Amino acid sequence: MSGQVLEALLQWRTGAIAEDQLQIGVIKDAHLTQIARSNRRTTSEIESMLPRTAKPMAGHIANVIAGVEESGSDRDAANPAQASQSAEVVSAPASPTIGNMLDLTSDDFCEFDYSTDGSNDAKLHAKRSQGGYRIAWEPFQVAGGQVVVYRVVSSEEHAAYKPEVGELLGSTMETSLTDLRPPSSALRFVQVWCHVGRTVADAASEQPILLGTAQIISPVVDLAISEDEGTIIGRWDTWPGVKVVRVMRTSLSGALGSAGQVRLHPDDDNLGGFVDSTAERGQRYLYRAICEVPVGSGTELSPPVEEVVQVSVILSPVLDLSVDTYGDADEPRFDLQWSSPPVGKVVIYRTETGPKPGVEESVLAEGALEASGGLPTDARLIHPIKGAQTGNCVMAEVSWPRGWTRAYFTPVTTLDNAVQVGKTVTATRPLGAVRHLRLVERCAEQLLTFAWPEGAAAIEVHVSSRGMDSANALAQPAGHEISRSRYERDGGLHFPSQLPANGCSVHVVPVSYTAGNKVLGAPSVVDYPGLLRVQYDVIARSAGLVLDIALAPERDTHGSPPFILVYNANRLPLSSMDGTAVDVWAAGTDGRGRGKQFQPVQLNRADRGVTWSADVRGLYGYVRLFADLLPTHRSTFALIDPAVEKLWVDGREIAGGQTG
Repeated sequence: MSGQVLEALLQWRTGAIAEDQLQIGVIKDAHLTQIARSNRRTTSEIESMLPRTAKPMAGHIANVIAGVEESGSDRDAANPAQASQSAEVVSAPASPTIGNMLDLTSDDFCEFDYSTDGSNDAKLHAKRSQGGYRIAWEPFQVAGGQVVVYRVVSSEEHAAYKPEVGELLGSTMETSLTDLRPPSSALRFVQVWCHVGRTVADAASEQPILLGTAQIISPVVDLAISEDEGTIIGRWDTWPGVKVVRVMRTSLSGALGSAGQVRLHPDDDNLGGFVDSTAERGQRYLYRAICEVPVGSGTELSPPVEEVVQVSVILSPVLDLSVDTYGDADEPRFDLQWSSPPVGKVVIYRTETGPKPGVEESVLAEGALEASGGLPTDARLIHPIKGAQTGNCVMAEVSWPRGWTRAYFTPVTTLDNAVQVGKTVTATRPLGAVRHLRLVERCAEQLLTFAWPEGAAAIEVHVSSRGMDSANALAQPAGHEISRSRYERDGGLHFPSQLPANGCSVHVVPVSYTAGNKVLGAPSVVDYPGLLRVQYDVIARSAGLVLDIALAPERDTHGSPPFILVYNANRLPLSSMDGTAVDVWAAGTDGRGRGKQFQPVQLNRADRGVTWSADVRGLYGYVRLFADLLPTHRSTFALIDPAVEKLWVDGREIAGGQTG
C-alpha cells in the first residue's frame, strides 16, 4: 500500500506545481517517501513531517492518502484472495512494540494536571535491537506493597510536555520495551512516565512522574552506493530536520582503529549523498552515513548506515621490462628490471617460446594464462624482487635454462584473480667464440671456414691490420657478413676481394638478435700472413729454341726466392720435382753463366722486362716455372702461370707463336 500512496503523492505534487499551488523543491521525494511509509494519516500528524513552508499542504496530502486507502479497501473487498496475498507481502508487525504490555489505553490514565514537578531525571537508554529500538530504564523506587506502571509515550520532532500529547507505545511493569515502528521523522522522543499505586488501576489514576527522556535519531533512508569508473557515488534521502550527514570512509586493507578512517566532504551537508573521487583502485572500503540532528543546545548522532564497496581496478601492463645479460656463454645470467604499476603485483614468466598473440589485449582470469596465453604456471619465476616499494623493481641472477638458445620474459600484472599481460622481451643466449677457424688460400681468393655456433643468426667478419685487438677492430663496420643458409650453400665465406697482400688479422664474431637489437658474441681471430703474387710470362725466340722469362710482381720486394724452369714431356709439371730442370741464364749474357736456377736480386713492379732466358733446344712437351721455397714459406708466395698454350714447346718452336 505504501507504494501506491507514494505514487499518488508524487502525482499530486506534480499537479500542484503545475497549478502554481506549490513551488518546486519545497516538498522533496524524501518527505513524501517518509509520509507514505509512516502510519500518520491525520492532517496534524502529516503537518509535523513537512517543512515550515509546506505545512499548509498537509490537509491536501491527508486527503490523497485517504483516497488511496479507501480505493484499496474497495479492491480488497471485491477480491479477498488478492487482499490476503497483498497482506502477506507488505504486512506490518502485529504490534509496534515488544514486551510484557498491560492492557491499558490512554483513556485509562488520568489527565496530567501539573500538580507535581513531573520529572525524575532518570537515564533512559535507546539501543538498536530486533529491527527496532530497545528502550530500557532504571526501576522507580517505591515503598513495599505499591506497584509502578510505566507509561511509555513518543513524539516526533519535539518532546511531549505531558503524556497525553505523545503517542502511547505501551504500558508495562517491566523496565524495558522495544519500539518496532519505522522512522517517520529525523528525531523521535521517547518518554517514560511512571504511575505509582496499590494496584494497576489505582496507579493509572495517580499523577505521573516523568522518569526520563531518550532521543532516537533516524538514519539516512534508501542508501545506495555505486561506482562510476573508480569514483564512488553515494545517494540517500534524509528526514526533515537533519542538519548534516557525516560521511566516513574506512579502508579495509588492514588498517586498524581510526588509522584508515577518513571523513569525506566535512564542509558540506551531504543531505543527498556524496561523491568520492579519492578512493584507490582495487581497495575495499566501508562507507558509513551518520545523521546530525540538533537537539536542545547540542547535536545528536544517528546510528550509522553502512555499506562495503570494492573499488574496481584497471590493471596496468608493464611495458618497460628490460633484460641485462651477463656471464660467459656456458653459464649466462640475467637481471630483469621494470617499473611497478600503480595497482597489483607483477610476476615474470620465462618461456622458450613467446606467449600466444593477442593475450595482452585485455584483462584475463588468472587461469586463462596457461590455457589461452601460453604461459604455464611452472614458467613463473620465483626469484625475489627488490625495490617493489620504490617502484623500480629488480629481479637479479636469473639463470639460463640448459639447451635454450632463446628465452621470452613476459611480465604479468595480477590482482585477485585478474591478470594483465605486459610487453614480452626476448633474450638470446650469449654466443661463444667461433671455433675451428681455417683460412684457405686459393691464390686468386681466400675462403674462411669454421664450425657454425649454435644460436647464431649470422657471422660478421672484420678485417684489420695485423695485431690489432678485437675491441678496436669491432668498433669499425663489419666488412663481411654471412647467414647460415648461405654458409652451408657456399661451403664457407668467400672473400669477394683478395685480402691485403702484406697480411692482416681476420676477426670473426657470431651475431644474434633480441627484440630487433644486434647482440655480438665473443670474437675469434685468425691471422693472415699475406701472399706475394708474381705473374710470369715466357716468350719464344730463335725459332723456338730459346725462351725468355719475364717476372711481374704484385708489389716490390727486397730479395727474391730462387726459380726453376721444369720440363715434362707428358704433362704440365705439377711441382719442381715433376720433370727435368732446364738450363737458364741472365738475359743479355749470350748464354754465359748457365745454371738450373736463377734468383733475381729484387722484384720490382715497374720493371716488367725480360730478365732470364732458357735453352729448350731438343725439348718436346711442357715447361713450367716454380719458386724453390721452404715448406714454411710456400703459403705466402704464389707464382701465377701464363696461358697454358705458352708453356708448350717442341724442338723447333713454342706452340702458339709470339705473345701478345
